[in-house]
Amino acid sequence: MKKGNWKYSVAKGKCPRCNEGDLWITPKSYQKGFTKMPERCSVCKLKYDMEQGFWYGAMYISYAIGVAIVVAIVVALSVVTDYGIFEKSGVATLVLLMFMPLIFRYSRSLWINIFVHFDKEILTSISSGASDSHEKKD
Repeated sequence: MKKGNWKYSVAKGKCPRCNEGDLWITPKSYQKGFTKMPERCSVCKLKYDMEQGFWYGAMYISYAIGVAIVVAIVVALSVVTDYGIFEKSGVATLVLLMFMPLIFRYSRSLWINIFVHFDKEILTSISSGASDSHEKKD
């Protein structure tokens, strides 16, 4: 996957503007503190928490991902097994709990990529050593 698009940023957990800095303090999703994010990108200095309540929108993405997972599980279990609704609900709940760290991270990453896009000029100015020109775009 090549740098320079939102897919790279989401898949790798990188800053959406420069595709270099990390979105997460802990590198792995199943580590203590998996929800912690730095205040700014270490490379381009983009402020991740752009305004108060910015991340509330990521809950809608998380909800949509959760619904898609539950529907897929219920349909698959309906076709393959003769489980009742309680068994299907139990399996779906366990799977959602197992994937919760991944859902959390991907929903936030998708959310910030809706509003911030890759900027080749920022990356070029960082590479060439211009330090203050990229901080003005926050």
